[in-house]
Amino acid sequence: MERFATNLWENHVVVNLKMPSTTGGKIVLGAAASVAATGLLWKYCFRDAYIAQYLSGNMLLSNARLEPRKKKFFTRLEEVKSSLGRPLVIIDVGSGNGVNFQYYPEDSRVICVDPNTHFEPMLRAGSDKWKRGVRVEQYHVVTCENMHSVVESDTADVVIAGGLFCFVSDIDLCINEIYRVLKPGGMLVFMDHVLSPPSSPFNRRLQLLMSPFWCFFTGGCNLNRTTEPHLRRAGFTQIDGEYFEAIELEKPTRAFAMAPLIKSRYWGTATK
Repeated sequence: MERFATNLWENHVVVNLKMPSTTGGKIVLGAAASVAATGLLWKYCFRDAYIAQYLSGNMLLSNARLEPRKKKFFTRLEEVKSSLGRPLVIIDVGSGNGVNFQYYPEDSRVICVDPNTHFEPMLRAGSDKWKRGVRVEQYHVVTCENMHSVVESDTADVVIAGGLFCFVSDIDLCINEIYRVLKPGGMLVFMDHVLSPPSSPFNRRLQLLMSPFWCFFTGGCNLNRTTEPHLRRAGFTQIDGEYFEAIELEKPTRAFAMAPLIKSRYWGTATK
């Protein structure tokens, strides 16, 4: 096949584009096309539904293992409610299947933000486990980075980011959006798996090596992120965070195969 091109130095340049003539070349080209087509089909047709099912199972299992920590951790919301003297307005960003809703104070009004539409029916199906009066007032299928299109500034008393910052494409923009929607004095509650510390060199190297593959197959989850520097850049000054190893995910038996990659955790709060 011939294609004619024109430039300033030559009147016509003939470019020959030839299909591979050997059987081996055709096989390689066909295999490459099949891999590309499969990747695109997975990404745009099946990945979100699979991820919703897969992550929901892991969320429930992880939550069962980490429940003692979570119960203690979420008492902070009761303290915020008591200090305000009224029900909380909570924005749950990356709300997923609503695994954290059972810890929200009574009568909380919740705005959900999640880009995966397959999570909504799972979240609502678990409402029998929520405390009295907790209700979803809005559910927005949108990324955290685009939250400005659906949520006004100074809306929330509390923003929950449970397992969010590993997933977002632009962590700084996401945290800036969270800062924007919080009322003055409002609290961000964050819970994330993070890059293991230098004191765990093997796991740290494994996370760095596996992160690109993990990110593709999970729809964006990164194994190599840290959280605190991004919080400070966004303007949060009162940050109360704790790093720990969630050994509960591995003992007495490993909760799931990839638990070692996500056992390094950073949980805490940041105040606007």
